Amino acid sequence: MTEAGIALGMFSLFGMFGGIVGGALTDRFGRKQLILFGLVFSALSTLSFGLVTDIRVMYPLAVVVGLIGSLSNPAHNAMIADILPEEKRQEGFGILAWWATSPGSSVRASAASWQSTISSISS
Repeated sequence: MTEAGIALGMFSLFGMFGGIVGGALTDRFGRKQLILFGLVFSALSTLSFGLVTDIRVMYPLAVVVGLIGSLSNPAHNAMIADILPEEKRQEGFGILAWWATSPGSSVRASAASWQSTISSISS
């Protein structure tokens, strides 16, 4: 259980740095391109977490996914700010935050549980 906590901590820590870099990349490449990259990478990284069977692979993967997975966050925020009128922005950011964390967390938890079950069966 400690190993999973370390991997999750690394994911979150490096996710903060990815968001900082994502702001500059959003200005340089545009919002749509960065959001599309984020969606594709998020799908692939979620799949890769479910397939990892060795913790030594999980740690570097958590770093990479944390960094790259949060690159598109500034683009999402900027798009919400542009699309919604000022009186609706708070609600828009709340909806974005919920959809960005709740379903993703459920999928990650399910994938980790499945991987744990498979590992214990094969041991």
